[in-house]
Amino acid sequence: MEPPSHLATDSMEALQPVTLPTNLPLLYFNGIAVGVGSVDLSVILNHNQTPLTELKMTYAIAKNLSESLAMAVANYEKFSGQKVVGAKEMTDSISTNIADAARKGG
Repeated sequence: MEPPSHLATDSMEALQPVTLPTNLPLLYFNGIAVGVGSVDLSVILNHNQTPLTELKMTYAIAKNLSESLAMAVANYEKFSGQKVVGAKEMTDSISTNIADAARKGG
């Protein structure tokens, strides 16, 4: 079985095909928690509010990860034509809709 091929980037300019090893562990998560320290930070990956693992990284790597994820999401939105809604935007929208419904008596 061939390893999956993904697009990744080492710079913010060009996407490059990358072949991943077949023995990498796969984790699905649908929540995060972030803890900050003086020289590094932690990201706890959660599945249905249950912690799965902790990622510890320097602030430089966190910045790189943030930029890489932002670029990947922007590319997805551009090529799919679909806007990805984050948790804060989703919560704000739900709160607004609930308040509007309450004002209308429903």
